[in-house]
Amino acid sequence: MERTIALRFAGRDGQKVELRKVVNLKPLNRAARSRSFLNASNCCGQKLVEKKFCSACEKQVEGSDFAKKLVKVGKDYVPVSAAALKANKDALDSEEIVFDVRLSEEPEDAQEWYDELFLVAPVKKKEADVAFLVAVGEKNVLVGHGVFGGHEYQLIGTTRNGEFQIRRLISAAQRYEIDRTGVKAKVSEELVEAVCSLLVKSTAKAYDFAAFTPRDEEMEAKLIEAALDGKTIEVAAVSETRKDSEELALIKGAL
Repeated sequence: MERTIALRFAGRDGQKVELRKVVNLKPLNRAARSRSFLNASNCCGQKLVEKKFCSACEKQVEGSDFAKKLVKVGKDYVPVSAAALKANKDALDSEEIVFDVRLSEEPEDAQEWYDELFLVAPVKKKEADVAFLVAVGEKNVLVGHGVFGGHEYQLIGTTRNGEFQIRRLISAAQRYEIDRTGVKAKVSEELVEAVCSLLVKSTAKAYDFAAFTPRDEEMEAKLIEAALDGKTIEVAAVSETRKDSEELALIKGAL
């Protein structure tokens, strides 16, 4: 998606400085890999078709007839033009992304507010705009705000591995309240120490995240093949849990 990024900062004597750069934003953590399976009818084994009816007159409504959307106002729903809603949403989504705060480093709690990650890519004949942001992001952490999908988010912009990236953050109102477990059960300190010692011994010198190959496509292929043959894939049984004393003996034997 093409967006304009505005850098707004105050100079000497409160003088306002504003720079604009046009870029493409590419979501980095939305992998279109998930595959859905349609429900089939029990009678003919064909896909099910959903029919929509007006809740007042029960007239069947086709997809092209959806010219209005219902907006909840208080306890009531008010019909508004779907085209007008879309036009306003598109207008909001085209607003500038603004960075107007500079930090020396990324806040420690930023990960708790993380929602989505975007890579800043060049628009045709605008490669210099991205190069500028990459250079600025090497030495600065920028904080700002922008509208995505009709909702405004806080943003963090910085350079990682030679790429300027924007992290979208949720707001306090959007954030789910975490139910703290408040666990107070006692654990075996000897078992904890033994586990930590074993972990230290098995510490990897490095880890290549890019080398990870998901098994989902292979698993899905086996699932489909088995279903076509009228078979069921056997799932490995879950191992039984052990007592602390048994686990301790096992770990000590591995140290």
